[in-house]
Amino acid sequence: MGQVPAYLRDGDTALRWAKENLDLSIDEDNHDVAAIEEQDYENKAYAYAYFAMTAFEKPWLKVYRMVCVPSVKDIQIHNLGKAWSKEERGAGCYGTSGPDGSRSILVEGRVRPRDVDWAYGFSSFMMYGEEQWEVSMDENAPVLVTAIDGKSYDPPLKGSTGRAREVWQPRASRKGQRSHAAFRTLADVKLYGQKLLGSRRGSRAR
Repeated sequence: MGQVPAYLRDGDTALRWAKENLDLSIDEDNHDVAAIEEQDYENKAYAYAYFAMTAFEKPWLKVYRMVCVPSVKDIQIHNLGKAWSKEERGAGCYGTSGPDGSRSILVEGRVRPRDVDWAYGFSSFMMYGEEQWEVSMDENAPVLVTAIDGKSYDPPLKGSTGRAREVWQPRASRKGQRSHAAFRTLADVKLYGQKLLGSRRGSRAR
């Protein structure tokens, strides 16, 4: 089944890796804001590390992906793409609306934890958190498709992520690069930090 990546073996290690490899934005001019941001990053690191550890306890991981296509028949079962989500509510057609006449179609599946691109997914989670709960997959990774657009398949359909691939830029220092940890407003930071703080306080006692 593989094993948890070393940088996700616990929350402290995950947070240290994130600080060393990602461009985590901290408002150093405002102590109160900086404290909230630091706590938010810690909560996220602990949350994703816990997710990774529990994922490797089973041979398959349940995931969700939203695709924007005109109809179910337009879904390429052997080229499903790499960006999936741990939660159904996190699946979405982010950054694209698909061709004309497209609609959002939910694909549900099971993947092997060893086929997950944990570094990319963790990097995304440090930015978007539970909004997307990203599970980023390796290319050409097998996917057992259990449902499409509400229709279940038993036995599952044998699919693949295909050749879709992204490269996460570890530092967002040049114009046009993707930022890894930006907060839209202070209110968003406070709300998200308070929500995660309440749910993750007991995580260190594992």
